[in-house]
Amino acid sequence: MQTFPVKGQRPLKDRSIAQIKALAHQSAKWKNHGVAMLCAEEASHRKTKSLKAVLEILRALEIPPAAWLKKAHGAALKIERPAPGSHYVYAILLFDANRAKDPFGLYVGESANPPDVRFGQHRSSYKASKAVKKYGICRLPSLYEHINPFSKAKNLVVQADLAEVFRTAGFRVEGGH
Repeated sequence: MQTFPVKGQRPLKDRSIAQIKALAHQSAKWKNHGVAMLCAEEASHRKTKSLKAVLEILRALEIPPAAWLKKAHGAALKIERPAPGSHYVYAILLFDANRAKDPFGLYVGESANPPDVRFGQHRSSYKASKAVKKYGICRLPSLYEHINPFSKAKNLVVQADLAEVFRTAGFRVEGGH
């Protein structure tokens, strides 16, 4: 399970787009959805052409999130950043192989801890969401980093708004209440 170690750092940042494409191809063959999504996530930080190339590889190899990662990113951009502060919202990719129709979903949460720390807490059972502990693949920073950090007064509102934007766009969403 790979995550982004600290806010602003990306594990594939130093890789060329050719290396990212190759890694996306390998991870899709291995059915390693976490690494495949990291490839798509890194490509999303670069030129649109790069993201499209990686998404095409994942789509061709039938990695379902590739088809909706860009749609989720567009939906998330509808949320404007509230007043700066010390709270964070985050989104985590969920994969439940037992859900044949819709195995992928999103978990939306909020915390006073940065998203990478909070994801680690979920994975280690500290105040963990059952959905994240059992089905969490990786964080998807491009869906929330434009919002963070924000004031504590808006924490529940921002979390609910982000979850609602994803639900309205047609995604299965856990959390976000």
